[in-house]
Amino acid sequence: MHPGIKLFYPSDHDLIPFGDFHTGSLMSHEGGIREAIKFIAAEPYRRAVHMGDAVEAIIRDDKRFDPALAVGIPAQQRDYVKEMLDPIKEKLDIMLIGNHEWKLLQYENITISLCKALSTPNHAVEYGTFSCVAEIHDNIGLMYKIFLTHGNLRLQSQAKDYQQMQGNKRARLRLYLKDFASDCLIMACGHTHQCHIVQPTDEQLYLYYQEGKIKQGYLGLGKQSDYIDPDQRYYINTGGFFRLYTDEVDPEGYHLTGYPELSGYKPMELAFPVIEVRDRKIQRVYKVRV
Repeated sequence: MHPGIKLFYPSDHDLIPFGDFHTGSLMSHEGGIREAIKFIAAEPYRRAVHMGDAVEAIIRDDKRFDPALAVGIPAQQRDYVKEMLDPIKEKLDIMLIGNHEWKLLQYENITISLCKALSTPNHAVEYGTFSCVAEIHDNIGLMYKIFLTHGNLRLQSQAKDYQQMQGNKRARLRLYLKDFASDCLIMACGHTHQCHIVQPTDEQLYLYYQEGKIKQGYLGLGKQSDYIDPDQRYYINTGGFFRLYTDEVDPEGYHLTGYPELSGYKPMELAFPVIEVRDRKIQRVYKVRV
């Protein structure tokens, strides 16, 4: 884990944590990736961090390897990701290593290579390892801290009702993340290819006593301190660009099947989150579907 990356942003900014491209597989939704990059490039106040699994990096001795789905060797996949991210290289501040890149460390740390290739004399893309804490400052001082991890989480629920299923997944996301960094207003992980946003609790009633009277208040977004109540933070699962199904066919005309389908995964929403900050305060976190 990288314990502290200090970033300097305007008091009004959007931060986009996105990743799980899996470039190098025909299941990767390249159009969605380029749409997200275009979104980041569209406004000068938008910045981004990459959550890992930029490349598919599955080689022939991996049981998931399918020659019909593989596009290029990992080095070529790395170079293609570099080309896609090049338009936002001075807006991209951190890249995490994902489990797909991790499996090839005996050959190359692809994430470090990408950080070096995308850095410029005026801007460094920081290598965040598998997890990191980023401090977000402006010209006044610290605005907030964010915990980022590629993660090793599986979000599943056997609930019969859709709303309960989503609630179970969000509760699991919160439980998984809440203890990693107690001083972060935002906790984010990738890996699952699902996009979930758990809002700070704003309906939880508490009573307090002031000037001899009983008053009521409600929890909301916490204030930056050494310890922030888990109910007063945002929790984000940052989505991805890996499709469950594809319309692609192999040279003989057969429709292709990827390992998410073989594993029985549910349909996955292709989306990324946006953290909207105005006047130094986190105003909202919302998702953009691609």
